[in-house]
Amino acid sequence: LQTIRSSQKFVSIVSSTLKEVGTLRSSITDIVSEAAEHKKKIDVEIDLAKQSFSVAKAQEGEIEARVEEYRNKLAMIDERLPALNGEKKRAIQAKNFKAAGRVTSDIKKMTADREVVSKEMDGANVELNESVSLSNDLQDKVQAKEQELLEKTKEYDYHRLDIERKQRKLINRALRRIKRIQDKDNSTSDGEN
Repeated sequence: LQTIRSSQKFVSIVSSTLKEVGTLRSSITDIVSEAAEHKKKIDVEIDLAKQSFSVAKAQEGEIEARVEEYRNKLAMIDERLPALNGEKKRAIQAKNFKAAGRVTSDIKKMTADREVVSKEMDGANVELNESVSLSNDLQDKVQAKEQELLEKTKEYDYHRLDIERKQRKLINRALRRIKRIQDKDNSTSDGEN
């Protein structure tokens, strides 16, 4: 009779432990699925942010090239204007008013060109600053998404490990209870002999 009760207790312990372990295993499966889904989603967001960053960096390079082109044009104009002014003075001193008029016309054209190029360069500098700011923001977004992925992965890992720890505790507790029943059965059977 004692053996039957012990067997029933044993079956009950094993059954309840297996049910609880099954529930915990199901939780682990859910966590692993959720983690994989979340990782896939964040990976897509990271890829999009990296692509946007690459496009912004390319645009930044194009704008920098335009700024450099404007800078070179301004340098050429600034280099040429003093020479034209000197040529104009020499033409006036030589009383060559026709040549002085032509040079004056060139000076006016170059001064107007300089103003246009200067405005274009100012606009390109503003555009460049905005582009650099956008690139920095996108780079920060990539880093933030990568950090989010890392933190979420840790969170899921800790949660999974916690469930596995609970499983081990359940199994160890069941094994201790079974051992107690066996020890009790052994002491009872020893007492009968």
